[in-house]
Amino acid sequence: MKVFVMVTTLTCGKVTERAKMLSQWIQIAVELRSTFGNLFGFASVMEGLTSDHVSTGSSDYYYNERHCLHFNFVLSN
Repeated sequence: MKVFVMVTTLTCGKVTERAKMLSQWIQIAVELRSTFGNLFGFASVMEGLTSDHVSTGSSDYYYNERHCLHFNFVLSN
């Protein structure tokens, strides 16, 4: 799952596409944790999102922070 998260995020061409993909994966992680109680899936998605390759795109996280309302909520919980 970690590699799938990384590949789907890194293969997006534009910053806006990549930010949308990050937002979708964050929402999936939230659903895995809160709705399904699947902490193994949650941890796997988060490992992919916090990997060195994905997290070096700080502009993507900045774009997400500015344009996606739930992004701040997810990171604060």
